[in-house]
Amino acid sequence: MEPTVNRSQQTNPHAIPWHLVGVFLLLAAGLSGAGYWHYGGHKAHIRKVKGDELSSIADLKVGELSRWRKDAVADAEVISSSVFISRQVKGFFENPPGSHFREECRSWLNSLPSLACSDGG
Repeated sequence: MEPTVNRSQQTNPHAIPWHLVGVFLLLAAGLSGAGYWHYGGHKAHIRKVKGDELSSIADLKVGELSRWRKDAVADAEVISSSVFISRQVKGFFENPPGSHFREECRSWLNSLPSLACSDGG
């Protein structure tokens, strides 16, 4: 008697091992998910660090502008409180560009370190 072979017991050498494909897909999905999670955490960390840097720069700029304004107001108070200076500035605006008032005002302004003229005219 010959042994009978069912079709289900026959092995096909070209058959796809679906259980290995399933394991591969699960591993690929797991690695993709872990990579995406790591990327999201890294992105949030970089965003926080850069935001902190920009905040620090903004604070420094605000302080710099505040100091500059305070100095400018102090200089304006000195200029406006001096009768001599106001006469010179009035003469500067009332006389032609080549007058001695222009040179006197320019030389006085250049003597002040925070008001040094650099416009050349």
